Amino acid sequence: MLKSKNDPECTNRNDEIMHYYDNIASENRDKIRSILHEKKKQSIEKGVGLAILRRWNSYTPALARSEGGGYFLYSTEENKVNYGIVIDPGYDFLRNFFAEGFGINDIHAILVSHDHPDHLDDFSAIINLKFEALKSRVDKEKDGIPQEKIIAVLSEGSYAKLKNDIKLHHSVFKDTIVIPTNKDK
Repeated sequence: MLKSKNDPECTNRNDEIMHYYDNIASENRDKIRSILHEKKKQSIEKGVGLAILRRWNSYTPALARSEGGGYFLYSTEENKVNYGIVIDPGYDFLRNFFAEGFGINDIHAILVSHDHPDHLDDFSAIINLKFEALKSRVDKEKDGIPQEKIIAVLSEGSYAKLKNDIKLHHSVFKDTIVIPTNKDK
């Protein structure tokens, strides 16, 4: 619902009425985009690494203040991640991921082993951030950082839970692979 020009929560910008929160988002868009495109800050050795981004294991109940996570398998070259695979991005994966100094553009693939929340809770948030990162780089690539689409590898159950997000943000995906459940064995 549009509010009146006289409403203090609205302002008139470019002959359109924008809601107060839209103005805040607009004013902070460049800052948000720069955060999306940040790369790992600390130096990293050439090779393969595994970041264990969890503070509890899957048999621990998901409490309001618990910190979950997942894993990030990556290869590096020239002090940057050249390929990164997110594995089971559960509760607070992104918070732990960013705290380790990784950026959204370090993610090239996501693997979800099964459809429990502690293995897929941050999947949608990753996709939303990747969508924003790709959208903000449509016309140019800054800092020589290529904007790559991602590959999703999902169990049947996790695909069933996540398919609406995948369809909504289809432009983010290079490929989506669904691994069938082997119920016959």
